Amino acid sequence: MSVTKPVKKYKDIHEWIIVEKIKNEKGDPIDFDTHPFLFDIYADQTQNLTVMKPAQVGMTTCEMLKNHFDAKNYKLDIIYTLPTDGDVRVMVGGKTNRIIAQNPSMLEDVADKDSVESKKVGDSMIYFRGTFTKKAAMMTPADRLVHDEKDTSKLDIIADYQARLQHSKYRQTHTFSHPSLPETGVHSDWLASDQKHWFITCPHCHKRQYLSWDTEN
Repeated sequence: MSVTKPVKKYKDIHEWIIVEKIKNEKGDPIDFDTHPFLFDIYADQTQNLTVMKPAQVGMTTCEMLKNHFDAKNYKLDIIYTLPTDGDVRVMVGGKTNRIIAQNPSMLEDVADKDSVESKKVGDSMIYFRGTFTKKAAMMTPADRLVHDEKDTSKLDIIADYQARLQHSKYRQTHTFSHPSLPETGVHSDWLASDQKHWFITCPHCHKRQYLSWDTEN
């Protein structure tokens, strides 16, 4: 007789990270000492989440862990897009799979279905897709869309993906990217948002301010 193991419940993703001692792809524990601006983003459950960002700030790792936790705990089916199928293979092989391999609880979660294109987490699925063919946006329903590097993706295909949320009670969309042109891609999403900023304090004059994309100032 088979015995089904009970699913551990956590009050939020931060408790999960602490209790399960979650690590990144290099085996380093997840902490927020050098990336405090990510703390609230990890736990954010708003319907639409947009981050206009530079490179190498930890946002992809954040989204990988958010997706895994939310797929298991809230039973979300998720579609994660990158610009091309080649980008998908590089990211899943070089980052996603390495994060899973560093965390026994995550490795156990995906034991039933684990490939480059999809991963089964609990009762949910996470699909990885490119954005350069219309076929990629067809057929698969979802509760959350994640568009990584939206500004170098094919924006008309990104728009097609919205139909995948029609029958979901969550209908979440996450976009994050380095901005390209004004009022295009992630910048357009950010302009439609409540436009939160991360304030830093100057160690010399102690003025609180946020970094601007306007390089003339």
